[in-house]
Amino acid sequence: MRQTQYPDLAGRTVFVTGGASGIGAAVVSRFCAQGANVGFIDIAEREAKGLIATIKEAGNPPPFFIEGDVRDLSELKKAISTVRRKFGMISVLVNNAAKDDRHTLEHVTPDYWDDRFSLLVRPMFFAAQAVVADMRSRAGGSIVNLGAADRPLHSSRSAYDAAKGAVHGLTKSLAYELGRDAIRVNTVSPGWVLTDRQRELWLTENAAEELKTRQSMRREIKPEDVAAAVVFLASLEAEMISGQEIVVDGAYR
Repeated sequence: MRQTQYPDLAGRTVFVTGGASGIGAAVVSRFCAQGANVGFIDIAEREAKGLIATIKEAGNPPPFFIEGDVRDLSELKKAISTVRRKFGMISVLVNNAAKDDRHTLEHVTPDYWDDRFSLLVRPMFFAAQAVVADMRSRAGGSIVNLGAADRPLHSSRSAYDAAKGAVHGLTKSLAYELGRDAIRVNTVSPGWVLTDRQRELWLTENAAEELKTRQSMRREIKPEDVAAAVVFLASLEAEMISGQEIVVDGAYR
């Protein structure tokens, strides 16, 4: 896949949540290819080490990995502070960490519901809170939140969809609040991106046929397609784009 270079991203400090695999790994790789200084947090140490090795083999500056769970806000804030000390003030925040487990309506408990929001929404707000002073001191920055396409592609994930539905509301609010500081906040909402996890757990013959029928663009959506939108929004090419949602779903209907 062709990669556009954005010179303003070279040397910038980027922090990514959930960067070890899937879309997050593609985002980390793309920023490293831009020459950015990338730090990311994830619970998946093995996948993170494999990603770092792959990026090194490609000849790009490797990212810095911090093992941690974004649901633990103290771990999240500590990771942000560690990346700041290593690379300097943070210019770009990508809130990506997620997990789209399936569940039926009858089996959702209050604790499970709260856990979905503690993973999918709460870290976005508090990560933004932790980096905003850096961005103000740099006279600007970019926050990109990963949402989900409006049309659910799966059943049995109402708690996930509810939490993801809240993401763009947070984006709009933060964009308005931070706009005077030249801090841009946007959402990138993927359709069904066929990561290894999706193929292993959820891609059935029926689901693949439905996707083929309802996604107008016939090529599968790759993590790199989503990463391309994220990196664009982080760059100064998107300097006047804020409070918006880019949907990467191959014209699903």
